[in-house]
Amino acid sequence: MTYDYSYISSEMRAFKNTFSIGRTIENRQLYCCGCGSGERRAVFAGAFHGLEFLTAVALVEFIKSYSFMQE
Repeated sequence: MTYDYSYISSEMRAFKNTFSIGRTIENRQLYCCGCGSGERRAVFAGAFHGLEFLTAVALVEFIKSYSFMQE
């Protein structure tokens, strides 16, 4: 499996509460996904540098697991 921008973006768009928070210098969407409810908040971020694509994959898998637990 190739973990590239098109794969990650298609996975992110599949989540209910996904929205764009802007664009990269290469004009790619920056996605954000809201999960859960309540007063406490947490931010999980990944793929800040070119060779850190696995952090984006890990976040997508984390969101999938979290979403499954909420159903």
